[in-house]
Amino acid sequence: DFDAGSFADYLHELEAKIIRFAPQTIFGSDRDAKEVVVARSNARAAGVGDDIRWGNSDFLARTPLSESVETLLVGNPPYGERMNDRATAEGLLKTLGDHLKSEFTGHRAALILGDPKLVGAVGLRPTSRLALKFAKLDARIVTFDLYEGSQKTR
Repeated sequence: DFDAGSFADYLHELEAKIIRFAPQTIFGSDRDAKEVVVARSNARAAGVGDDIRWGNSDFLARTPLSESVETLLVGNPPYGERMNDRATAEGLLKTLGDHLKSEFTGHRAALILGDPKLVGAVGLRPTSRLALKFAKLDARIVTFDLYEGSQKTR
């Protein structure tokens, strides 16, 4: 029952909704300069290369772009499979969670985790979880609303 004309109309509707220029400031960074080169190349290939400002820095040096404008930090930290050591991955995620809690109060974060069992290692209560396949991995995109205090006091 495929209707090629209706499908083409649907694609045109979707294309009309594409925002050609990001209305927000987007920064991309990694502590490994080689990864920044790869990310910049991928962004150019996707047609968004001019929409992103690039830098070379460690995540723990990141702070919100502004206290008055909400920042959404998106991270793809190394995890068990990439690090070949689950304990190290859990320690890194705990450190990232602590940094988010202390530096990004009033903002939001989303982390791409290649192992759903690592969500708890972040030490923050997720606002949402989205299951997806990352190559052969069962991954999660986990979001966090970051606030002072604990969930118990909210």
